[in-house]
Amino acid sequence: MPSLPYLLKTERLGFRRYLESDKELLAPVFSDPYAAQFYPAMQDQAGIDRWINWNLKNYDEHGFGLWAIELLCDGSFIGDAGITYQTVENQRI
Repeated sequence: MPSLPYLLKTERLGFRRYLESDKELLAPVFSDPYAAQFYPAMQDQAGIDRWINWNLKNYDEHGFGLWAIELLCDGSFIGDAGITYQTVENQRI
């Protein structure tokens, strides 16, 4: 389990900020064929590095971003969720 406290917990899940050390956890997520349809730029280490750095920047600039989600029973990384600004049709929303 991580040494950092969770920002939020449910009965089964822990939500925490991403860490630079999470880069290894993201490769299997983004290499999934279904996920790859929506995140084609994430198929190499450079894309994953940008993803982590984008989240770290969001925490610093906005105080929020995506949270890594782990199973509390064993600390396994299972994905992410959260709030971010997105660029849609050339507008940041």
